Amino acid sequence: MGNSARSCQKEEINIDELNKTISEGWIRSFEKNLEIEIFLKTELGADIDVLNNIKKVRKICDKFEKNN
Repeated sequence: MGNSARSCQKEEINIDELNKTISEGWIRSFEKNLEIEIFLKTELGADIDVLNNIKKVRKICDKFEKNN
């Protein structure tokens, strides 16, 4: 190996934009999941307790909302 200089560049990351993008993606994914659960339940008769799943998520949200 030769004595070549290696270039190292740091990419600046806007943490607020990154967090916003990740959060929006998660929220869209969660909404889509609920839509699919409701479809499976209403159209195909799947045994899915959609309201209980919503309550579980709400409980998690309430926990973190109280700590924020």
